[in-house]
Amino acid sequence: MEIIKSTLDYNNFYKNKLKDKTIGFVPTMGFLHEGHISLIKESTNNNQITVVSIFVNPTQFGKDEDYNSYPRNEANDIQLLIQNNVDVLFIPPVNDIYLEGHTSLIELNLNNDFISKLCGKYRPGHFNGVGLIVMKLFSIIKADNSYFGLKDYQQYLLIKDLAVNFYPSTTVVGLDTVREKNGLAMSSRNSYLTSGQRLVASSIFNNLVLISNKIIKEKNINQEELLKEFELSLMTSSDEFKLQYFEIYDDKLNTITTYQSKKTFIGVSIYLNNVRLIDNIFF
Repeated sequence: MEIIKSTLDYNNFYKNKLKDKTIGFVPTMGFLHEGHISLIKESTNNNQITVVSIFVNPTQFGKDEDYNSYPRNEANDIQLLIQNNVDVLFIPPVNDIYLEGHTSLIELNLNNDFISKLCGKYRPGHFNGVGLIVMKLFSIIKADNSYFGLKDYQQYLLIKDLAVNFYPSTTVVGLDTVREKNGLAMSSRNSYLTSGQRLVASSIFNNLVLISNKIIKEKNINQEELLKEFELSLMTSSDEFKLQYFEIYDDKLNTITTYQSKKTFIGVSIYLNNVRLIDNIFF
């Protein structure tokens, strides 16, 4: 596996070794888990070259969020990437991606309706930072295909739109959420949880399934009533839960009042003992 630590070195490597090959790209913030590995396997199965980036992006963290304490384990990540046949690891420092004096000059003008929902509502500036880093990485890597997990569904929609508008030669592929055996969506932030809390957190997805079954049966969607029912079920599981949002949309994040087969989406954000967890379900 080639380990590249600067944009200049990647550009040179691309010109000499990659430009005539199909490239699959998996951008990550490191501390890799099976969710990341599923994206990597999809890439290696469908491209001649797989590039993985590890970059904890400071512009997508709010001032009170966990940028400095975000879990990191570069040595373990490298071993996992080698074991899974990754060809290139791009692992640049912050001052390579954000040149000094240029971190705040560009701001994306995101659709207000889009950022007023789900994570966008509660993390001001987050998706501007996500969009900025993805545009930078897409420009550097020049991939044919790029792979993202659908656990961050709002993020996936944003990145897919950016690719369609600005990087039409890069196809954005979304893959289903990978879960632990108990149903908990895999996330690097799960490392903040104790084993007991991980077990408790499994009730998030279990309750999403129960709510989805109710909607399928009754067809109508009364979001306020369903929110109360979901929150009550959570609190029955643990009084450490704090619900941030519970929102129901179609697959384009439009508000709906009746069940739409295969297009109805529930997204949730929940704090468990100060650890923020997100999950969703399509049904």
